[in-house]
Amino acid sequence: MKPVGDGTPRGFLMEVLRSAPKTLPPIGSSFGYPILVQVGPTVTEQAGDEVRPGDFVACYGADLSGRKGIAPYHMQIGSPNDPTIAIAIEYEEKKRKIRCIVQRKTPEELSIRLDDLKSGIIKVGRPIPKEGWIEDWA
Repeated sequence: MKPVGDGTPRGFLMEVLRSAPKTLPPIGSSFGYPILVQVGPTVTEQAGDEVRPGDFVACYGADLSGRKGIAPYHMQIGSPNDPTIAIAIEYEEKKRKIRCIVQRKTPEELSIRLDDLKSGIIKVGRPIPKEGWIEDWA
């Protein structure tokens, strides 16, 4: 499989958004409407909605460790200054697990269990539509 966009996680996100012309692109370090912000093991911000397919998942130096089956695992995603950005494809509320697509060298599937976050930041945002976002404010 070959890389999407310029081969970076942000390039992958921009290419996906280009194929969805009714959404606004990310502005600066903002990746849409915030749905969830978790710093280490603590949820610091949570909207009234759950994570849905198509949401952005930005990992800033996310250090995850736990168990997959009987085997322990440890993984680090992104860095504090250069986040790894993924797109959610499934969310299991009971396990608090996000399955997502991320591009490292090529697009690949990644599973993030929010309860396994030991340090770093994970932000989940929803793409903002170009029209209809504030239609009820009249």
